[in-house]
Amino acid sequence: MQVADTWPQERSTIVTARQTLEEPFGVTVRDIAVRVDLVEDDAGTWVVVPSPTPALTPAPPGTAAPTPAARQVLDNHRIVLSGPARSDVVAGRVGDQLLQLLTALACHQEIEVSLLTSGYASYPSERLKDDPATQHASGRAADIRRIAGEPVTSEHVEGAYEVMRAARERGVFATGPILMDDQSSPLVPDHVHLAVR
Repeated sequence: MQVADTWPQERSTIVTARQTLEEPFGVTVRDIAVRVDLVEDDAGTWVVVPSPTPALTPAPPGTAAPTPAARQVLDNHRIVLSGPARSDVVAGRVGDQLLQLLTALACHQEIEVSLLTSGYASYPSERLKDDPATQHASGRAADIRRIAGEPVTSEHVEGAYEVMRAARERGVFATGPILMDDQSSPLVPDHVHLAVR
């Protein structure tokens, strides 16, 4: 689960999961991403709100060939993509600037990308439009869950620091489980968030 975004009396998060479907022709296993909203009721209890959209299934391959930047990411064994992230790249929902950044970062460390655009398109646009750090819906942000095979946590800081530093040297907004010298934004405890301008 991604760490929740918060608003007064509301919480919202993106959950990634592996789903097993038993179908007449056999068993299908797929990765999905879904937005989960919660609201605080009058008693102070958090209640899950039914999702406005179903779990997002992998997009079918696009009719156009992937861009060179997309092909570099898809073919790079040092970039591990979740099912939803891979479908975003294949479907052309991710900008080349972000794809080029991921390729550059993979020169330093193996990275596992958990989320790109899937799940974020259903957020109300008025909540995101004024936040320059949140660019997932426009295909300009990525969440990195693992670096060099290790989960991104406040205890495993070396890989996160290297990726965040390399991204920031390229002028990219980067936040994660550690505070950079000039960083004043809130920390993200379970992934490195990158957003190109």
